[in-house]
Amino acid sequence: MADQAEVAKLETQDAKERLSANFFTDVKNWIRKDFKSEFRDLISRTSSVDRNIGLANLGKNLSIVLQLCVRDQNLLVSGLEIGKRSKELEEILFGDSDISVIGKGNRREFAKANLIGPISVLTFLDLISGSDTEVMKGLKVSEIATEGVIDNTSKVDLILRFGDKNPYADNAEIVRLVQLKTSPDNKFIPKRVSSDSLTESSDSKVTQKDIEQMEILAQQMEGEARSGGKNIDVQIFTVTVPAYDARAIGNVFGIISTSDRTDRIGMFQRNAAREGLLPSGK
Repeated sequence: MADQAEVAKLETQDAKERLSANFFTDVKNWIRKDFKSEFRDLISRTSSVDRNIGLANLGKNLSIVLQLCVRDQNLLVSGLEIGKRSKELEEILFGDSDISVIGKGNRREFAKANLIGPISVLTFLDLISGSDTEVMKGLKVSEIATEGVIDNTSKVDLILRFGDKNPYADNAEIVRLVQLKTSPDNKFIPKRVSSDSLTESSDSKVTQKDIEQMEILAQQMEGEARSGGKNIDVQIFTVTVPAYDARAIGNVFGIISTSDRTDRIGMFQRNAAREGLLPSGK
């Protein structure tokens, strides 16, 4: 992709540089030009595997760039600046204007849905990093978000490796496959799922077909690990988080609102540990 070099360049900046006006100008220019051009081209096409993979890869790049604006920043020190930047980017991305990324055409809602997903990745990272005032410290989208082929084929958004092991499976390293879901409500729901246990009333909102595709990837990963002399236990989860404009979020960086932030994150992490999504004590 033509914009990949610019994304890589932005990733080299340290936390101090990423809070500079010049950095934010580069981010806005990337979104307005390279990103918007490729995104609108993909959105205008009829549904196909190539289009869906392209949108997934572009969404990953958007997640990376948005995270760069806030990762490792301190909410107490930089909260006002982060809020200001969010308002600017929200207008650029979602504004009711022909020049915004989603524009005013008849595919506006479809376009919006393809931008909300990448922001949900950031909300998830904020949830698992903790309620500390330092945002998403030590966690990078580029290290856990899947490539478009896996996203499209296997329905997996994130692959998590915390280094913990399953004592009930010969101490195999636990690898977690995650499908993210976005809710218009203030819902934070981690759920371990399988095709055997899925029910229509499940809070996970995941389809049987998606679970089966995730299970195929899990089996492939375990088989490849065994072939290489390693032992892994691949587990499958769905995580539902609020959309960026829900009351619990309210910003395009996906950061949990300071109102009830500690309680929301604490409850999510307890539920996630109980489901096995996070190691105990994470």
